[in-house]
Amino acid sequence: MLTESFHHAIANAAAAQLRQAMWLLLPPHAAPVFSAAETGEQALITRIALKAPGYSEPDADGFDLVAKLSITKSKTRFLCIDESLQK
Repeated sequence: MLTESFHHAIANAAAAQLRQAMWLLLPPHAAPVFSAAETGEQALITRIALKAPGYSEPDADGFDLVAKLSITKSKTRFLCIDESLQK
């Protein structure tokens, strides 16, 4: 469950930031068919998209992810590794 700061970040985000988040979230799910992205890929896409409205800092560390996303340290580690491999 996301914290209240998530709702605050969405409410205060500019329209361009929200559009950017949608562009990051939706295309991978529709190629080649809707919902084709694997679970790990979906988590990484979501993690990257949460940066657009300012919910997550671009260089957030593992502690920030654990606190804001309520995920395990193990999942955080995998997300950080996957994200660094995408760069």
